[in-house]
Amino acid sequence: MKLSLILASVLLPLAASARADEFAPGPEHDQVAKACTACHVAAQVTAQHKSAEEWCETVNRMISNGAKVRDEDVKEIVAYLAKNYGPFE
Repeated sequence: MKLSLILASVLLPLAASARADEFAPGPEHDQVAKACTACHVAAQVTAQHKSAEEWCETVNRMISNGAKVRDEDVKEIVAYLAKNYGPFE
């Protein structure tokens, strides 16, 4: 019984964090995942909740730091991030 409680206390948080480490489905999923996880774990991005303006600033700052994002993709990436990781309402 003690072993099962210990395993549950270790495995349940790991299972929950695995889901938190994934990007939401959507047309820009692969593009965002590739660009962001080149330097960060997904949870570092998905834990944030920013407005579209704040995401735009963040994406542009990451590009200036070397993120591989084409200029023509910025608008769609920002829209994806704002939709899926926008401010709590």
